[in-house]
Amino acid sequence: MITTRRVVITALLTFAVGLLFWVARFTDDNEEQGVGRIDSAVERVVPGSGDAALRQSEIGIDLEAGWTAVLAIDGQEIPEDQLRRNEPLNQVFFMPGAGQVIDELPPGPHQASALIWRQADQTREDGRTVNWRFRVS
Repeated sequence: MITTRRVVITALLTFAVGLLFWVARFTDDNEEQGVGRIDSAVERVVPGSGDAALRQSEIGIDLEAGWTAVLAIDGQEIPEDQLRRNEPLNQVFFMPGAGQVIDELPPGPHQASALIWRQADQTREDGRTVNWRFRVS
């Protein structure tokens, strides 16, 4: 028997399930989900996209095998001699500090960029840009 009560309960349950799917689509439950939206060659960004960081936190990118990168923070490209590369793991990092192009990050929002390319068959000129945002407390 169909009653008004059953129709209302069914409609509310359908709405709740739809809302759960919608929230799951726009919420990053973990860092890996957010990274997948950045670029398929990126395994991880530091700090994570949308995360909070300290003024002298390390900033960087961890790439799939065979990829490399250069970094920029708020549009300022980091000189090669200030990057810390971990070639076996395809990681590139920068740590603000005394004597660096950026000594510390002021509080507020910041954007990190990485120009990435495959080492085997591409050059920097063939690279593509990956951007992520973080904030400094």
